[in-house]
Amino acid sequence: MEQKKNIYIEEVKEFSFEVADAVRNLVRQLSGNFQPLSEDDFHFLIDSKNTHLYLARLKGSNKIVGMVTLVVYRIPFKMKAQLEDIVVDESMRGKGIGKMLMNFSIGKAKDLGVKSLNFTSRPEREIANKLYKNLGFKKSDTNVYNLSL
Repeated sequence: MEQKKNIYIEEVKEFSFEVADAVRNLVRQLSGNFQPLSEDDFHFLIDSKNTHLYLARLKGSNKIVGMVTLVVYRIPFKMKAQLEDIVVDESMRGKGIGKMLMNFSIGKAKDLGVKSLNFTSRPEREIANKLYKNLGFKKSDTNVYNLSL
């Protein structure tokens, strides 16, 4: 668990309605195009040994103010990971929580032997993209393809 000022980060290890509702609220702020997360979906997410859901909480109230998902997987020549759903509550942005979540995720990925950490971010998220560059991430020249199923 990483701590900074009045924020701490923890991995979700068990289901709770409070956490599920907070995650749904954060995902809604990230994108209007999301699949509702059912209780079964949430259990699938947190029970997977390859998926790690990290939450940023306010000390004292334990209010959930941010999240990131780290998905770790092996390919033939290295261990890789993907960050998903990097989001800080609108009311808490600009306070360093996103940077804290990113650094925490980077540390966890290193601990798990990850050699390549990827994620996507929409260009209009200018402040977030500046943060990612400041953390050492480089924009990939690879095309991202998507097939909606």
